[in-house]
Amino acid sequence: LWYSIAAAAILAVIYCVAILWKKNVKSWALILFSAGFIPMVASGVVFPPMGMLLNPHWFFFSSIGFFMLAATFLRYLHRYMPRMAWFALLLVILLALSFKTREYNTLWKSEKQYCRYWVALSPQNHVPNFWLGINAIKEHDYVNAKIFLERSLTDTFIDWQVFSGLGVAEHFLGNNAASQDNFQRAEKINSGSSLLYNN
Repeated sequence: LWYSIAAAAILAVIYCVAILWKKNVKSWALILFSAGFIPMVASGVVFPPMGMLLNPHWFFFSSIGFFMLAATFLRYLHRYMPRMAWFALLLVILLALSFKTREYNTLWKSEKQYCRYWVALSPQNHVPNFWLGINAIKEHDYVNAKIFLERSLTDTFIDWQVFSGLGVAEHFLGNNAASQDNFQRAEKINSGSSLLYNN
């Protein structure tokens, strides 16, 4: 379903840019707006089990495009709406954006809180699970650290960091054999890491 929606959106963008608006400023705005969704589609192709992923930090250029499109739309409405109604609409939009910004700033105030939000939306995503595991180690919560880190294994090169973290967690849980086994697994993947020798 998501791939069908993505394909339809790409076709719609091509139609608007190549046929409907052409060299109009709205075309450039739409291209900028669409740019942030490229990593989303790419991540869905590279990591199919996780589906389509959205990360707010991908949307720097998209934000510029969005506000350009919004400004164009408001300018269009200004021609046809009563002056006071238009200013009232503008005020409502500004207030809505301000409250939404405040809400997201609260949500993203810490790495742990943001990763919990992320993993709630995408439980199989290895990135938030890994950082929740590392955060749990810092908080001396080694049981949860082990759970999160085991979820973040990907069978790729970056697993050496996961095994290293698991080695630390197992050590503090008193499982010395499991700890040594994890460090050895990490060493097989990335034998040149000084982090492993420090641990």
